[in-house]
Amino acid sequence: MPSDVQTRVQWSRELDGAYRKTIVRQSFQEIEPAQISVQYRKEYADAVYTVTEDQIELGGEGVWSIDCTTTQEPIETHTYFKDITETDKRNWALWKKDPKHPQLNPPGWDPYQSGDTAIQTLLYWWNRDVTSYLAPRIVARWTVIENHPPDTSGVGKIATGWDTPAINKPADINFLLAGANGRQIGTPETGEWWENTYELLGSARSTDAGGGTTGWITFLYT
Repeated sequence: MPSDVQTRVQWSRELDGAYRKTIVRQSFQEIEPAQISVQYRKEYADAVYTVTEDQIELGGEGVWSIDCTTTQEPIETHTYFKDITETDKRNWALWKKDPKHPQLNPPGWDPYQSGDTAIQTLLYWWNRDVTSYLAPRIVARWTVIENHPPDTSGVGKIATGWDTPAINKPADINFLLAGANGRQIGTPETGEWWENTYELLGSARSTDAGGGTTGWITFLYT
């Protein structure tokens, strides 16, 4: 192994939370980078070989990014209508399909005859073709350097155990792990690291999750 001199070492904590180290080595003879380097630069100038190696020492805490936009939701899910009884919610859904639906309870239920102010308001807007509204939708993404591919076991399920940022969000939403993707850094031979991003999708406001709670439907997403 040719002798070389380590001329510089630099440590840094990157924006992604990872702890990295850069090593510069020089020699009058050709030298090779260490296997654990995730990337390197090699040059020859003035009869001196120089190798600059980048290594990851620790994955770090990761960083969050937050997007808040709107999504089109059925008007029935608006918070104004959250106190409509489960029976009348079902009646309304059946009545929209067929005003004489045989499963209406009581038989012949008619929103025009309902004494519920919320039902009357819903009918008012429905008759004016206002069948949906724009609801806030929060997307939280966590990007972190890990020594393994992204964990996809929880994708499609209600996200539990995630230490999400203390954002000012509506109290009646929760998050679904909507996606996980990763980009390999280095190789198994050189020391495998991955830049993984996990996406948490907030529920629409006041969406009935079942059991008197709101958020993603627990029956479907747990």
